[in-house]
Amino acid sequence: MQALYEKVARWSNEQPSTVGRSSYTNILQAIIFHEQEKFGQFVPAAVGHAEFLRRMEAWINSAAAESDQKLLMKLVLELCFLAREDFQALFRAAYRCNAVEWLLSECSIDRLAATAEQSLNQEVEKTWFCPITDFNISEFYHLNHLSCGNRPDWRSLVQLNHAGALKMMHDLKRVRVALVEDFIGSGSQMADIEPLVDYFLAAGAHVAIIPIVVCPRGAILGRQWAAQ
Repeated sequence: MQALYEKVARWSNEQPSTVGRSSYTNILQAIIFHEQEKFGQFVPAAVGHAEFLRRMEAWINSAAAESDQKLLMKLVLELCFLAREDFQALFRAAYRCNAVEWLLSECSIDRLAATAEQSLNQEVEKTWFCPITDFNISEFYHLNHLSCGNRPDWRSLVQLNHAGALKMMHDLKRVRVALVEDFIGSGSQMADIEPLVDYFLAAGAHVAIIPIVVCPRGAILGRQWAAQ
């Protein structure tokens, strides 16, 4: 790490004195702050991997030219990192802004009626909230006060008999499915479960996909599904 600090100090000394906040020393200080506040939460690197700053140093040094190394260092501050508290807020927003709005429309509930909240709660109890992959959906349930002990991921469920999966939903007294996923990139997860989704739709069970974070390609695929 000492080599990185010395390199950054040299880069900053080589800059004009008017650069100010954009100096490489200030960039490194900002990166260290984010590493302490958020980047250190990165679960895949929590065990058996070097700390964030050491991984970053190796990444920067992978570029041969110092001009490219400087660019890589600047790009670190462009990272969009979602910490646990960010996902908690997104879990609540996805439920309140997407799931609830879908149910209000799906079930023709008049939001101004005196019985709107009661009607909505009844329909929530009839909705099977499941993950697409094996992401831990428990926190989504907990934060939004949902209940259902059986909530299998659909990428595993698609490997089973489709009629058995539909029976599982009916046994739980659910009539529709809300598929929640923490991150959808290209949409490959959705493509994997398409046969099971088609089976449920053909059986009359409505299905909604509620991504917490979705990239453009995944959003395009989702819109294509919705248009079918």
